[in-house]
Amino acid sequence: MDAALPHDAPPCAQDESVSPRTAPGLVLAALPVAAWRTAPSGACTQVNAQWSALTGLREEEALGDGWLAAVHPDDRVRVDAAWRAALAGGPAFAVDVRYLRRDGSVRHVVSTAAPEPHGDGMLGVVVDVTDSRLAEVTRILALGLIRLR
Repeated sequence: MDAALPHDAPPCAQDESVSPRTAPGLVLAALPVAAWRTAPSGACTQVNAQWSALTGLREEEALGDGWLAAVHPDDRVRVDAAWRAALAGGPAFAVDVRYLRRDGSVRHVVSTAAPEPHGDGMLGVVVDVTDSRLAEVTRILALGLIRLR
């Protein structure tokens, strides 16, 4: 163990096999939400199991710009433009988007990303908001029915 580390340092801080380059991948795999990483160019380099479960795409299908296949066709141009703008130093990447799964189901998600330290690319997360959107629509419809009475 490195003498510079406190005795209660997390195991990964004590493990020389975990470099600053591999640690983010371990974090990504451990996140309880759908998440992804990119190279500095913006090409997807990794997605976690939660992302694959949400989208229905395997990690190898998501690499590069393959992740766009998960985006509903009606949203692709808008999402791609927002992604390119964020990469060019524009506004942060934060989009409401629909994922179209292979089984035909649609999931409403919010996807956000931020630059990783040291210019290593971007780290993004995706939150499935389908159930909350459905609850909101149901509430609005119920209010409308009450007013009709």
